[in-house]
Amino acid sequence: MKSILMATTVLLAGSLCIAQPVQWSEADGGNGHWYEVVECPECTWLVANEAALEMAYLERGGHLATVTSAEENNWVWSQFSEPCSYWIGGYQLEGGAEPGGGWVWVTGEDWVFENWSSQGQQEPNNSFNGEPEGYLQFDWNCWPTWNDFPNFPPSPGFVGGYIVEYDDFGPVGTVSATLGSVKALYR
Repeated sequence: MKSILMATTVLLAGSLCIAQPVQWSEADGGNGHWYEVVECPECTWLVANEAALEMAYLERGGHLATVTSAEENNWVWSQFSEPCSYWIGGYQLEGGAEPGGGWVWVTGEDWVFENWSSQGQQEPNNSFNGEPEGYLQFDWNCWPTWNDFPNFPPSPGFVGGYIVEYDDFGPVGTVSATLGSVKALYR
């Protein structure tokens, strides 16, 4: 499975548009981490996760962004000009109570902040044309809230790309993805 993900990541690399990383400085009330938006409308969550784990900036490992507070959510949303439908680093563990149970961050940080969309349908709702939704993205309706979404190749407009966060505790680039569960090895 990993070789399929890597091949897909390599194939998509030609269509990626990567912005310069931006720091949420501690002087501005941030965490000192760097963030980068990657445009990739063809990326599934697993492909985005694999690609983010392979990225580094200023000797800091990359991972899909973990948005663990309202302040961080608002900063990321405003910094990147409303990243509608961009993947971030949350996923639902297999067997988690539906629709809102068992959500975790790729870094293992505590899941203490939630920002589910209530515009239109209440999220998480675990339903997209009958497909289960176990991966996290900013709302595709362009609200600074979250949507759960499936991991299949997206239809146009449902995925914009992904957001990478660089910190001192980033992954070393090893990921195992099977049947919707993701395990990352960290330094």
